[in-house]
Amino acid sequence: MSSHTRKILECRVAARNNANAYAAEIYPKLVAVFASLVGQKLFKANCNLFEKIQKSLPDLRCDSVRPGLHVFRNSDSYSLSWTVRGCESIDGNGNRSEEVTLYIGKLDAVGKLTEICPAPVFPVYTANDIEAKRAVYQQAKVAAQHAESALFPFGEYDRG
Repeated sequence: MSSHTRKILECRVAARNNANAYAAEIYPKLVAVFASLVGQKLFKANCNLFEKIQKSLPDLRCDSVRPGLHVFRNSDSYSLSWTVRGCESIDGNGNRSEEVTLYIGKLDAVGKLTEICPAPVFPVYTANDIEAKRAVYQQAKVAAQHAESALFPFGEYDRG
């Protein structure tokens, strides 16, 4: 792996880990707002949260406190979720971003909150771990290609 490719991987890993850490931090804050609202409709006709709910949300802006992180609520018919995007710069030569979706609850067809999703587990990654997993994947891919070739001329399936 070239040093530039390694830097890209390290930036992606840092962005993912930062997004994961912030998602883990805000999950309990969001659940605290929505846990008591199970069974209630959350959205106005324009898909915005009702004002009383909006006002009770924690401030999730992180521009000054945590530069490189962005948080936004997703617009989905059947889940209540936020996305945390982590961005990292590569030596002033571009950047890489990684996103994690944080599911807070499930919604029914009319926008009522039906349940709170369990707390997710966010792993901490390292560039070395990712490189090792990629090496295992490449070995398995080569083995699969050899196994497929050994099936010739019959192939994987019999069509009938």
